[in-house]
Amino acid sequence: MISAGVLFTLAVAACSPSDINCEDGVLTVFTSEKACEEVIFEERLFNAQCIPINGVARQQ
Repeated sequence: MISAGVLFTLAVAACSPSDINCEDGVLTVFTSEKACEEVIFEERLFNAQCIPINGVARQQ
């Protein structure tokens, strides 16, 4: 079980038809895993997952 106060990212794998490698990208951040999973279901994102964020995420 994940503790309260943890944020979740909605991550999607983006794959090119001409390349076998895929890149993961973060679409948005949610305050609950349930909210994140609802978006995956509603938008039919088959290549997405909700990932808990531990600490601060930085864009590089």
